Amino acid sequence: MRKNSSSRFLVVLFLALLIPVLSIINTVFQNHSFVDINILAMRKTIRQEQHIIHAGGYLLTHDGQSVSYTNSYDALIHMYEAGNRICEIDIRETTDGVLICAHGDSTHLAQGSELPVSASSDEFMSEKLFGEFQPMTVRDLTDFMRKHRDLIIITDVKDDNIKICKMIAEQYPDLKEQFIIQIYHFSEYDAIQESGFPYLIYTAYQAYPEERSVWSMAQFAKTHELVGFTVERSFFKNTLTLRLAHLVTGVPFMLHTINDYAEIDQILRSKLAIGIYTDQTDFSGISFTG
Repeated sequence: MRKNSSSRFLVVLFLALLIPVLSIINTVFQNHSFVDINILAMRKTIRQEQHIIHAGGYLLTHDGQSVSYTNSYDALIHMYEAGNRICEIDIRETTDGVLICAHGDSTHLAQGSELPVSASSDEFMSEKLFGEFQPMTVRDLTDFMRKHRDLIIITDVKDDNIKICKMIAEQYPDLKEQFIIQIYHFSEYDAIQESGFPYLIYTAYQAYPEERSVWSMAQFAKTHELVGFTVERSFFKNTLTLRLAHLVTGVPFMLHTINDYAEIDQILRSKLAIGIYTDQTDFSGISFTG
């Protein structure tokens, strides 16, 4: 009994000593004496929404198969009608210069399609994804955004991020505040912000090794305002490391891609992240308290 009490005392003492040290570290690395009010407001919006629908979210095919990564018009409508207001969408450019909503690979233009990457936008729009879902261009997406001003779109650009973000800024200047732009390397920040997008997220899944450390992120956050950092759940070995990362950088984190309701609940209740990227779209009857 005495041994257990001693162990608890040492843990409490360690934490008591650690917190002031972390506060000092946070002061050293923190980027601003204040954060832009609009950035704070967007963080609050994400914290209230809690879940970010990944690539439009799950859809059920006619034969009952659950599919994801469609980035389709059907998925956009489905997730919005389910009450979701933040959606991540994959974007790429076709060979004829049209921006489409698609997550493909080096062989195929889009998941759920057999079209090659060389296919034109007309070819893409003329077929159904997974045989039944309507594909969409960024123009279709922005038309929907104009009709639903409470919708926020987080971009996941699959080609040249700076080039495509500039195209979006030039073609849809009235919607810049409804977009949150994901950047994948520190070097992309200035050019994309200069295009007029006020909200940027740094996501680490494509980052160079030297960009992926918490210390590198903290140094970057000293001079660049971000809505948040997005990392895969496995990025941190344990929850303590994630908490320390938040303190050191002074910037909140979002995690991807998590589809288990219990895990989402645990993370949000523990306040480990302000938002979770997920393929789930139905949160009716579920009350997360993160």
